[in-house]
Amino acid sequence: MTSRVWFPALVFAVLLSADTPAQNAAEDAKKLQGTWKAVSATKDGEQSPDKDGEFVFSGDKLTIKGRQETHIYKLDPSKKPKTIDFVPEKKKPNSATGKGIYELDGDTLKLCIGPPDRRPTEFSDKGQVLFVLKRNK
Repeated sequence: MTSRVWFPALVFAVLLSADTPAQNAAEDAKKLQGTWKAVSATKDGEQSPDKDGEFVFSGDKLTIKGRQETHIYKLDPSKKPKTIDFVPEKKKPNSATGKGIYELDGDTLKLCIGPPDRRPTEFSDKGQVLFVLKRNK
């Protein structure tokens, strides 16, 4: 009889302590804050002109220095691989939401950005841009 009382209480306690997707996204967004330097940027085995770029994450915005572009980004760490979307802050004709995936490992960030019509499913530079960034210290 006692186990009937404790089991629902235990399930409820576990549910309350579980991280929500919004909490996980906020935690990852906090880890991204700051300036990151591109150490490589490739597409189809070729160096991208963005190789020497700086990426600045501040709040919910990403500014790409050199291009002077600012995007609002949204993370979804519940997906496998984790996803990131970029919406240009100043919309231009024919501008689309950038769809990508990301992997954060300490001071290394991998970003893979697909063409406008699809999200990458793996960290590869075939038909998409693969960035490897290091945090500026």
